[in-house]
Amino acid sequence: MFDGVVLVNKPESMSSFEVVKFFKRYLKKKVRIGHAGTLDPMATGLLPLCLGRATKLTQFIMVGLKEYRGQMVLGKRTDTYDREGEVIEERPVSSDLTIEDLRRATKNFLGKIKQVPPPFSAAKHKGTPLYVFARKGIKVEKEPKEIFIKDFEIVRFHGGNLVDFRIVCSKGTYVRSIVDDFGKIINTGAFLNRLLRTKVGPFTLDEAYDLEEIKGYLEEGRISEIMLDQEYVLSHIPSVEIDRYTASDVVRGILLDIHTIEGLLKKQNINVDPIIPYLRLKVEPNGSEAFTVAVANWPPCLGDERVKMAKVFVTPMNKESRIERRVEK
Repeated sequence: MFDGVVLVNKPESMSSFEVVKFFKRYLKKKVRIGHAGTLDPMATGLLPLCLGRATKLTQFIMVGLKEYRGQMVLGKRTDTYDREGEVIEERPVSSDLTIEDLRRATKNFLGKIKQVPPPFSAAKHKGTPLYVFARKGIKVEKEPKEIFIKDFEIVRFHGGNLVDFRIVCSKGTYVRSIVDDFGKIINTGAFLNRLLRTKVGPFTLDEAYDLEEIKGYLEEGRISEIMLDQEYVLSHIPSVEIDRYTASDVVRGILLDIHTIEGLLKKQNINVDPIIPYLRLKVEPNGSEAFTVAVANWPPCLGDERVKMAKVFVTPMNKESRIERRVEK
């Protein structure tokens, strides 16, 4: 069975789609594959790849915060906001500029902010990626979207024009846009020179495998040995424990009362994450390890009285649900 998540250390100059094609080339059977969070070809680092039924977990992986380490070049702006674009503006970098000045400027980006997708990006306008319009010289005005920046740290100012940084942000954040905006605030201009993704949700780059390593597992038919299971993949989503009778109701499609879940959260002293719009419902069978029955949309929308499920993982089978068999044996 090829159902699980593999963590890939994506090399430079390879697109996320090309990584998917790499897997398909070496798998000996047709398997559905998707990635959780696109990395530009220039970017390197952690790329979670979902195989088989695990592709249904992609939306939950992507809501986790992401950490990047990068380098920006001051004094120039490019049309793509990174080193691969054409220089559109040059400004002098003052010799009086200090690392303290740069660190003060990062405070403008912390918390919830609005961001407009860069013109050279896969964000779509009327079904067409923005980069298609940009290559034709057509300017498209996109509405800004809300993103969240948890941390933005200037790690090192090399002097001159190189700056190393670390940023922790929500999904949908274009780091090169952050760099371009940062350059405007410090009045020098800036573009992204390097970008390494080090974390996605619960995953870290240390857990990822290089493509050559993965190739060996694929050729030997041992890829399942490095796949992550569902519980670990979902571990960044807050969870509340429910009893087996409530779990059986969830499996049967019976919607739970919101006040029931609120009561359990309070009783179990569970703090929900304001950034993650989900809540895991877990059940602990007798003598077995607790596992996730479903992921609910949380917090509920204003006016809702019942909890809506984003995904139920255990489905009824032969008039007796798998959940009942697991919790009663």
